[in-house]
Amino acid sequence: MKFDTVDTIMRFIIVSLLLVVLITNIIEIANFANSRVKLSTLSSKDVNPSYDSLNLKYCDYYPMSEKNVINFENFKLLSIYIILFIIFWYNRIINIFSNTSLPNEIKILFYNKYYNYDIYKNCNNEYYLIYGFMIYILLSLLIRSYIIYSEYNGENVDDIKIHDNIKIIDTLIIENVDCNLLNKYDHKKFSIDETELKNYITTELKNNTSDNYLKICITLILTDKINNKKTIVDIKNLCNNSKCIYSRLERNIDNIFPEDIEKYISKIKSALPDDKKTGFESSLDEIKTKYSAIRKKLIDSYNIIKEYKSSYLMYYKFGLLTSVLGGILFSSIALIYFAFIDFKILNKLLNKFINDNIYYSLDYYMNTYKNAIYMYIAAFICIYGAFIINF
Repeated sequence: MKFDTVDTIMRFIIVSLLLVVLITNIIEIANFANSRVKLSTLSSKDVNPSYDSLNLKYCDYYPMSEKNVINFENFKLLSIYIILFIIFWYNRIINIFSNTSLPNEIKILFYNKYYNYDIYKNCNNEYYLIYGFMIYILLSLLIRSYIIYSEYNGENVDDIKIHDNIKIIDTLIIENVDCNLLNKYDHKKFSIDETELKNYITTELKNNTSDNYLKICITLILTDKINNKKTIVDIKNLCNNSKCIYSRLERNIDNIFPEDIEKYISKIKSALPDDKKTGFESSLDEIKTKYSAIRKKLIDSYNIIKEYKSSYLMYYKFGLLTSVLGGILFSSIALIYFAFIDFKILNKLLNKFINDNIYYSLDYYMNTYKNAIYMYIAAFICIYGAFIINF
């Protein structure tokens, strides 16, 4: 049995890239499905932003400069499609300027095998399949290049607005949290124990300023569990992982940050030694004023993000119905072909356990199972599309 090292290396590269495309798109649709299942468990009055996979999409954007933000997932997939384009299209482009090549000949870079269109042959399945892969790669490359180009030029105004306000929320929360106190958060009690709070204020708090008291107050708010609902997913690690806090909120901002903070002021006052209570009470007006300003900014940014949700949701679902669906189908079919059907060693090995030691070509599978293959693909597309549209 002949074993071609170069072909095998190229096959490994192609299969690895296809696996990344498949896994990336499966994770995308899995996040959507998981979020829809979680959201279906909520009553009409309940809100949990952390359940919505759309909020995770907001976290994919990274600033390249002060005027633009770029989707990292698009950039990653664009890099993969550039490599696939070189592998599948290099020889095709060279052939355009060659007088010796056949006009209907496809050759993958470094592959020994040629895919030719035979006008006298009824079965050109491999040629059509590889040519279909090439067209999909080209379209994906052009579309994602255009998206990245638009994002780089700052044309995605909505994305920039959403990203800017997510950054405001992240900054306001992380800058006004006492991380040392947060480390004393008790997972079992879903709160900071009163004894721990008292010990922290009396022994660890060095500067008894209004800003420090404000941070303690906001930390108590964020670690408070009201009506069996927490405020932020994985709250204890907030200081270690402060990116895109918006996507981890378990309640609306205005529900997390109450207008009246007397409950938390009382907790701080009870934990203070008698000699510090007078100074604390004299700074209450300043604490409340600063808290109200922070709360207003948080609510304003939160509401701005929500305003873009309906239009962004349409764009999100359109992406699931086009690029994600196309990516899953393309990578799945290509993986089956390159990792199994076209890989004669593995093809024979698997068929030996199933039936015999004969190599079955793509023509065999298409002639034998063509109707079933088309039916399964059509059923998958219909079920997938119905799920995305209706949920």
